[in-house]
Amino acid sequence: MEFNMAIEVRPVQLALAGDNEGAMLFRDGVLIAVLSRLGSHHDDLAGCWHVEAVFAGQHVLPHEHFPDVAAACSYFERAGV
Repeated sequence: MEFNMAIEVRPVQLALAGDNEGAMLFRDGVLIAVLSRLGSHHDDLAGCWHVEAVFAGQHVLPHEHFPDVAAACSYFERAGV
């Protein structure tokens, strides 16, 4: 799955309790981040995408939340990652 020319998104299953839908983000074939979709036990954030890990860029910090993967990709694009 590709949301734009620069970031490729690959869906993955994660070994997290209740949050096992995930996505790996790649730029030019290099892994830059891992996202997880938050489950119902996260109350108001359920269904949002959470940045689990960032492997590139000091401008992007983990613990960000996005309504969908496209919004996360846009955020990484704006941050220059």
